[in-house]
Amino acid sequence: MTDDLVLLFHGETQTANGQCPLLVRRLLRAKDRMDASSHEAWPVKRLAKVSGVSEAHFARAFRKAFGIPPHRYLLTRRIERAKALLRDTELAITDIAFESGWNSLGTFGRTFRDVTGESPGMFRTRERSVAHGMGQVPPCYLSAAHRPDLTIAVSEKRRRNRCYK
Repeated sequence: MTDDLVLLFHGETQTANGQCPLLVRRLLRAKDRMDASSHEAWPVKRLAKVSGVSEAHFARAFRKAFGIPPHRYLLTRRIERAKALLRDTELAITDIAFESGWNSLGTFGRTFRDVTGESPGMFRTRERSVAHGMGQVPPCYLSAAHRPDLTIAVSEKRRRNRCYK
């Protein structure tokens, strides 16, 4: 059995980006946990434990497999959840912030504005005024189309915007 694992880890079977399928499956397990519970705290230590690898290896492998670091992926999921709650519920923005996983309303508002370009209140107003013809489009397609593009860190994005003003 150990010979099979050695062959697997030494290049016999790899994904297109050069990672072992067993490792990718473990990374997907952690990603699925983040998707299911994006409102919870997911430090790298906890994610690595779910995946059964070291913290440093998890962080490197996750970025290589999915193109973004785990924290940024979680941030994307939290923004998506907040956008859905703002659009589809009457919850107060404070409740939405805590429901989405933020511990601070200020951090939620600043991060939301940095990622989407508008405050949560402005987003809610604009989304509700848009024609409701999107009712025929499956929600999974709408989520994918409106997924925040976080190829750079939010703080870096904020720094760049400050330089150009």
